[in-house]
Amino acid sequence: MSLYAYLPYEEAAKVQHDTGVLFHYEGKEVWLFQSTNINSDEREMLKKQGLGRFKCFSCGEDMKFVAHNKKNNYFSHFQRKECTLPESLEHAITKLKIYTLFKQAGYIPRLERVFNTIHADYNPRADVFVEAISGSEKIVVEVQGNKSILPNTVAKRTMAYAAEKIPTAWVLILENYFEQYGGTTVTEVIKHNDGSFTNEVRALRYDEDSIFTVSGAPKSFSQLMAAYGYVIAVNHEGHFFLIRQDVFSNSDVYRISRIPHENLVEVLLTTELVDLDYHYEPKTMKEKGFFHGLAGFDHELTEELMKNNSPTAIDFELAYQIELERLKSEGKLDPLFLIRQLKEVREFVSRDKIREKYSAQREKMNESKYRSGVERFNRNYTKLLNVKTYMNDLMVKLIQQKEEQEELLYMKVYENTINEWNSRLDEKQIENMQLKIRLKKILSELEQKALNIEKYIETRTQEGIQKRQMILAEIDSLQDTGGKSTQRGIIEVVKVYGEFNKQTNKELVKSLKQIKNVYSQEIEKQKKKEEKKSIEQLRDEERRYRETREWRLF
Repeated sequence: MSLYAYLPYEEAAKVQHDTGVLFHYEGKEVWLFQSTNINSDEREMLKKQGLGRFKCFSCGEDMKFVAHNKKNNYFSHFQRKECTLPESLEHAITKLKIYTLFKQAGYIPRLERVFNTIHADYNPRADVFVEAISGSEKIVVEVQGNKSILPNTVAKRTMAYAAEKIPTAWVLILENYFEQYGGTTVTEVIKHNDGSFTNEVRALRYDEDSIFTVSGAPKSFSQLMAAYGYVIAVNHEGHFFLIRQDVFSNSDVYRISRIPHENLVEVLLTTELVDLDYHYEPKTMKEKGFFHGLAGFDHELTEELMKNNSPTAIDFELAYQIELERLKSEGKLDPLFLIRQLKEVREFVSRDKIREKYSAQREKMNESKYRSGVERFNRNYTKLLNVKTYMNDLMVKLIQQKEEQEELLYMKVYENTINEWNSRLDEKQIENMQLKIRLKKILSELEQKALNIEKYIETRTQEGIQKRQMILAEIDSLQDTGGKSTQRGIIEVVKVYGEFNKQTNKELVKSLKQIKNVYSQEIEKQKKKEEKKSIEQLRDEERRYRETREWRLF
């Protein structure tokens, strides 16, 4: 179904008609017809002149005029087909209601405004495009009653408007969009005078909110709630609602409250720009009927359309009258306050998630630093081992060279001065023995240094673990030996930093320091008690100590 269709200028000009409006479409003049304005007599007159087939703005195919009554007339394709323009009567009337509210509020609304995008074959048509008479305030309102709409379509359309810095407000038609939902009515248990109980179902008051539950929600609903945190909805009775996210509950539970007609415009204008990801797929063939460069068109609502009494359409006028009567006895929630409150909570939760993310990154960085430190120690240890091996090899070579030099010298001396050698043989032997002793001492010192280096590396490698174990052991010792003050100090530290086994090394050091302070104070108190011992006993202990020391010295 569609609310609009057109006739080529040449054909429509052949006959007198009352409801057609001259309209520029794709560079040509055509006659625009609205189904809820055209009457059956005019339709019969057009039909007799052979002008019975209207054209679709989207696909260009022929359409027929279907007359139920003036309030429920619509245009329909002769053959069922896929087309981007057809809309339900609920969709059309809701769109026109929003158009009227914005116009009454002093804004400039446009219907079917087409936007050019970076994709040549994608030009979305906004249900209602609104801009301020003065200033740069703009917004697009999309009415959605199709539960089969894909999240990618929602994202692609939203980002097309966002490219021009225009936010998109989505208005859902509850009965069309959801298979099953609850929250617009409240069930109360009534106790009667005879002691019996009955359940009474009443409509949601204007001064209360309720839990909104939904079964089989479209994926696009979860997408919108995640992006905006709230969405505006309307039911077939013509009442508007604010469905908002409950960030502290499950994802399929939300809060719902009423929006008075007079507050709808300002609620829609609070919509902010969002960033949604989408996948673009080029169309296999160009669709007809794109309004390239078209700024949309005005629509003057007739009283008959907005006062529709048909059970298949939305009667906003009746809903508004009911609303006025109920507001006389009921208060009302401020939807703007609820939205601001929701945004503050979402911002807080978002910041909390960012903090958790940064905390996880810091822990990962600390772990990476620890691992790199261990690797660095291992590399240094390997280098030290290589140095030790190199020093040993060098020492062996030096000793060999020295021995060879000494052997040559000894042979030369022996050959030249055999007699002198014999006379000094004992002296040389002593010198050789002293030299060997010195070399053995040097080698022993080098080996000892190498062992010390190995122990140092092993100590540093286990330092972190040992330090933690020592701190934990010292805390256990203080806990075992400390008095009541120490025990209370340990409890306070656990409240602040958590269990000792779950604390970091820095937190353990801080915990140990605080416990030691408490323990030291407790020891000081004990010392003051011990100082009350008799002076004679202390002198006796000092005398015995001196005697023992003098005896040892002697």
